[in-house]
Amino acid sequence: MLMPDGNGGDMAAGQGDHKFWILGVDDESQNLEILEEILGDQFELTLVSSGRACLDEANAAPPDLILLDVNMQGMDGLEVCRRLKAEPNTSDIPVIFVSAYSKLEERLAGYRAGGDDYVTKPFDDEELLIKVKLALATKRQLDSLQQSSTDALDVAQTALSVSGEAEALLHFLGAAYPLNSRADLGKSMLEMFECYGLRVVLRIESEEDDLYLSHEGDVGPLEQEVLEMGPDDGRFIDFGRRTLAKYGGVSVLIRNMPVEDTNRHARWKKNLEIMLQISNARVVGIDNEQRLQRQGETLLRMQDLTRNILSDMRNANDSSGGLNSSSAERVIDQMDLLLDAIDSEVGQ
Repeated sequence: MLMPDGNGGDMAAGQGDHKFWILGVDDESQNLEILEEILGDQFELTLVSSGRACLDEANAAPPDLILLDVNMQGMDGLEVCRRLKAEPNTSDIPVIFVSAYSKLEERLAGYRAGGDDYVTKPFDDEELLIKVKLALATKRQLDSLQQSSTDALDVAQTALSVSGEAEALLHFLGAAYPLNSRADLGKSMLEMFECYGLRVVLRIESEEDDLYLSHEGDVGPLEQEVLEMGPDDGRFIDFGRRTLAKYGGVSVLIRNMPVEDTNRHARWKKNLEIMLQISNARVVGIDNEQRLQRQGETLLRMQDLTRNILSDMRNANDSSGGLNSSSAERVIDQMDLLLDAIDSEVGQ
């Protein structure tokens, strides 16, 4: 274990004067040496060479972050992560998987096991540091919100009767209808989930850049990939306390579903399906409204072009009794612009 020396950047500082504590797990000594070389100066670091040793260390004193090799002899990293997430004492420790494999299916398998991010061997020093610091920053924020989040969930579970849940959905429907942007809709969705005491990540699809939102702010690349690989419309995928659902162009990943209460869990899933249907309908409405607005703007431009063409034709006729060469060229140019605008509109 490398003890703190009191130096380092903001993300190296944990509680008080102590550094964040990272547990590194790999059954190859050279990989552990690389981790120590990259992270040892900035973080308190414990290195172990097996899944069993990882579980023992984490249960004895939970670290702030675990860097976990996937392919190890004996117990592999996926099984280690599943066991960590199954224990209340270790379930909240963020886990970054480390592997020589980088296929999407393997990264998603790590996420389903409870992982938070993925780093591919051989290590890129800067990428590893960025992901470690991002995970620790997120953990620090979550730790500060954990008690309030737990209290909110307890209050929500107590206060939201079946009728209260229906009223919350009706309120969301009324609030969502006048919204005219994806950002405003996403904000309203986050507020709705907050009423239930749920922490979520949202994806609202767009012809341009998809919109990602969460209660914690930034959405990591692995969670973005999970949302992009969402299930068919109306289906749910459960892995632990996490639930993934999609309807149309709206996807949601819930991080803390109340799986311990089967009745509430099933009821909230039904409410979630209704909420996603409402949200997707509003997204379709926003798209249609924006399309109509673009069409109206195009028609106005076409009207102006047509007016200019007619004006040029009249001027040419008034001055020479017929179209001269330069006037004809100008008319042709403007007609081309008009046709381009029409073609563009027809093609949408």
